[in-house]
Amino acid sequence: MKQLVKFLDEKKSPFIVNIYSFLNLYQNEDFPKDYAFFEGHGKSTDDKNAHYTNMFDANLDTLVWSLKKIGHPNVSICVGEIGWPTDGDKNANDKNANRFYQGFLKKMASNKGTLLHPGPVNSYLVSLFDENMKSVAPDDFERHWGIFHYDGKPEFPIDFSGKGEDKMPIGAKGVRYQEHKWCVLKNNANKSALGGSLSYACAGGDCTSLCPGCSCGNLDASGNASYAFNQYFQINDQSVEACDFEGLATIVSKDPSKGDCYFPIAIISSGNILRVMQNVVGILIGFTLIFTTFM
Repeated sequence: MKQLVKFLDEKKSPFIVNIYSFLNLYQNEDFPKDYAFFEGHGKSTDDKNAHYTNMFDANLDTLVWSLKKIGHPNVSICVGEIGWPTDGDKNANDKNANRFYQGFLKKMASNKGTLLHPGPVNSYLVSLFDENMKSVAPDDFERHWGIFHYDGKPEFPIDFSGKGEDKMPIGAKGVRYQEHKWCVLKNNANKSALGGSLSYACAGGDCTSLCPGCSCGNLDASGNASYAFNQYFQINDQSVEACDFEGLATIVSKDPSKGDCYFPIAIISSGNILRVMQNVVGILIGFTLIFTTFM
């Protein structure tokens, strides 16, 4: 680390650090929850004359002190990643994400920094969109860091200016969805045969919203199967072959979403558009041949 920091100092390059208050809460059941946010309501920590009311300030100043201790106090610091997930864990939800960003962005707008790092802190939010193909290491919440859903819909109110306006971001326009179809478990399906099909569906789709405390964590066994089947069905562009699961599944036109548990519909992919264009071209060629024949 000393060699790396020395190199950064010589090249006038920033030390990039990722600060995730959420991970402290995720990894330790006894971590004081309010300390992960910025209201100053929870138990604070003191280091001699320094008083800290949130994890971000304490974490950043720990780095400032460490750089000073090894003889490189002038290395600039950049927060390369900071954010809060909205699903995949009991503490990952829209309410907590809104609370975190509201406090963090207000702090950034003040340009006050921390006790040992006064002034602006260069920071990058993680991330803009949810990513349903991202690795789930260390856990299911890895796919849910987005401020926007997969289709560009805002997940929660957020005031990017940090001035307390707390407005909804503007959603994406012109999003083209596939047909309003879902793949679900058949009513008369043999539930004792679900094990292998459920595992297969989750291996090829995204089942990270099914964990306890997550947005779809209250579904029963049939609901879990339907959710998993639909995720696999949608990620495979609603292919009929992707909704079979040894005869356990069927395609429906009625939205199976329940409460906060949303069963998504896939966005039209480039592959779909290409197939549609090929079909259209094929039809046009057919009409041309017919017209030419009659001419």
